[in-house]
Amino acid sequence: MAYITEEKIQELDYGKKKSFRWVNQFDREMRFTQVYEQTAGEHPYLREAICLKAQAREILMPLQDGDWFAGRTDRMFVGIDPERGDVCEAAYFCQFSLLQEQLNNPSLTEKARDDIHYLLDFWKKEATFFKCYEAFPEYVKKGLPSVDYYGTKEISYAFFGFGGPCLDYDKLCRVGLPGLKNEVHNRLVQAQKLNDGDVFFLQGALMALDVVEESALAYAREAGEKATCCKDSEIKKRYLLIASSLKNIVQRAPASFHEAIQLVWLYNLIALPRNYGRMDVYLGDFLAHDLQKGILSYDEAGNMLAGLWKKIKERGDNFNNRIIIGGRGRRNEAHADLFATLALEVQEMTCDTIPQLSLRYYTGMNEQLWDKAIDVLSKGSTFPILYNDDVNVPAAERNFRVSEKEAEQYCMYGCGEYLLDHMSTGSPDAAMNVLKALDVTLHNGIDSFSGERRGLALGSLEDFSTFEDLQQALVKQLDYQMELCAVAQATIYRVTGQYAAFPLLSVLYDDCIRRGLPLLAGGVRYLGGTVETFGNNSTADALLSIKKLVYDTKVFSPRQLLNILDHNFEGYEKERQLMLNQPKYGNDIPEADEMSVWLNSTLCRLAHKHEQTAGLDHFSVVMINNGDSVLHGKRTAASADGRKKGEPLSNGNQPGAGNDKNGITALLNSMAKLDPSLHAGVVHNLKISRYAITRQKEKIKALLKGYFRKGGTQLMITVVDKNELEEAMKNPRQYTHLIVRVGGYSERFVDLPRDIQLELIRRTLY
Repeated sequence: MAYITEEKIQELDYGKKKSFRWVNQFDREMRFTQVYEQTAGEHPYLREAICLKAQAREILMPLQDGDWFAGRTDRMFVGIDPERGDVCEAAYFCQFSLLQEQLNNPSLTEKARDDIHYLLDFWKKEATFFKCYEAFPEYVKKGLPSVDYYGTKEISYAFFGFGGPCLDYDKLCRVGLPGLKNEVHNRLVQAQKLNDGDVFFLQGALMALDVVEESALAYAREAGEKATCCKDSEIKKRYLLIASSLKNIVQRAPASFHEAIQLVWLYNLIALPRNYGRMDVYLGDFLAHDLQKGILSYDEAGNMLAGLWKKIKERGDNFNNRIIIGGRGRRNEAHADLFATLALEVQEMTCDTIPQLSLRYYTGMNEQLWDKAIDVLSKGSTFPILYNDDVNVPAAERNFRVSEKEAEQYCMYGCGEYLLDHMSTGSPDAAMNVLKALDVTLHNGIDSFSGERRGLALGSLEDFSTFEDLQQALVKQLDYQMELCAVAQATIYRVTGQYAAFPLLSVLYDDCIRRGLPLLAGGVRYLGGTVETFGNNSTADALLSIKKLVYDTKVFSPRQLLNILDHNFEGYEKERQLMLNQPKYGNDIPEADEMSVWLNSTLCRLAHKHEQTAGLDHFSVVMINNGDSVLHGKRTAASADGRKKGEPLSNGNQPGAGNDKNGITALLNSMAKLDPSLHAGVVHNLKISRYAITRQKEKIKALLKGYFRKGGTQLMITVVDKNELEEAMKNPRQYTHLIVRVGGYSERFVDLPRDIQLELIRRTLY
């Protein structure tokens, strides 16, 4: 097993070198590690609460002039995190590669150098992800031999995080910290009296809630001190407001818009989830109250919300930070719509890469929200992302096998995975390169990109006398990979749950307090997971090309086709053009779309098959793909769709870049054909010209509504002028404002690595 080396860390962020800063002392990390060492004799859940307190003291940073809310963090190289430790690892983590890089600091003292070596050696034994990997069954270790996602070339990988926890912020705002503490305390008394529940979890939860209170009071004191010294009347007013809100939320449930946001924000920073759920539900009532009582004007509320947007942007992480508005199942629709409108206006004003504002649309919803959403998109924002509740609610009901009422609470997190708000987990703890699985199947278990053996040896293309034989072999290959992913996911949950209760997350999940158990140790209602698949439609196109050219028309023999691919089309450009010109997904061509539907449905059903194998309540495929379709393409051999070695794979449920040639209606028709009840989230990117969406706005609205009526689940829209992306590559300083949707995240175009920029340019502009 290998953790990510410094040579590979350069591929983080999909090729773009992350900003790096030298650190000259590591006292924070050493203090945290010392607390962890000194609590070795405590129950793991009490140890965790003590470490959480130590971490909060180290990572919470001072207020700054202009802040609307208290709370900012500066993460350490070691710590405890539910989701994003070192890359994608949960619980106790160490950022090994970045810490190792600090040894190259020319001004490093001997003490700091010794501290780094100590931290690296210590956490190689104690980081939770090592313990998870060691707990894998031997056949899973053999099938998933590397955890170096950014460096090696496997078909499938395990991640070790707890992605996408969605908390009941509505409950937090309704009962406040005192109400939450009272509920946990009463449950603890019951557990002690009746031996019903995990006493250590409940004790740890009370300790963790104390950390939030103590942090609020510390910030309140700081805000008061800054107000006393401040000469700027407007800034002083904000400091006084912050101090007042912080004192109040320690004593009672929030009673104002500002208090509610302050509570959610500070709680989130300490608990460390990366998404914010149905914000219009839990903030809508506070907004309506303050406007009605004259506590705030509408413009003041907008400025305040923009202050939250700024905080989220400052925190970073373009792959997360979801805020959901709209949708069925809201208890306060009128007030929620009021907030949703304000959120859209703030998004229009700020127009940045996060937060990822997402609108759930349904028939009968306030059409003004839909109209405003299209207006905001037309002005260059990639938000809101559009979701179709008329399709997604019944699909979630079937996929997760839950009631309609529960399905109405589906939430998107991260790059677009679904789970049930504060009822389920859906962590994407596995990834699969589907096109590489096909390549390995064609070459009797050999990855033709690297020449190394991977997966099952089931014969080569020459051994499959019919196309159906090839399909059956591919299904066996995918089935094997899917079992590895599911069992790895369940093992990661089980082991992580032994060391971490994630108390601040658990107490805001529906059943954890009632059951007296933490999230990953029996507390969550639905323990589910997901596997991210890459290159699905590239694989479907390659399969159809093989079917037509090898089996139907016999233009190539199996040996000839393999020879062409193994030579990366060198000397075979005519043959490549023949493959490129075969029917492709995304053009409303029945045989191409049917192949895509067959492959994607097969993947989804294989995932469901292994729910029981792994002991999960649900296990589903997601095609959300951020920028990793480019990363995986770099590691994948030439394929029969005409794609050359190293070129990007198809992204999400889209065609390969530029393969959609029959117009936007044909593209939308193709994308609507996959059964949405089989998966837990797919993404669909659409690149529309500024001219079309501004001059033909009503036609575009009708087109999008038509797509939703036909079964489309979701759309992510980038609005650019013709040739604007090409010009941005030539003159980046003139286009720093240009934001694009990559896959499941947005980024300023000029900040993207060149290979992703080129993939975006190749996408069809409508």
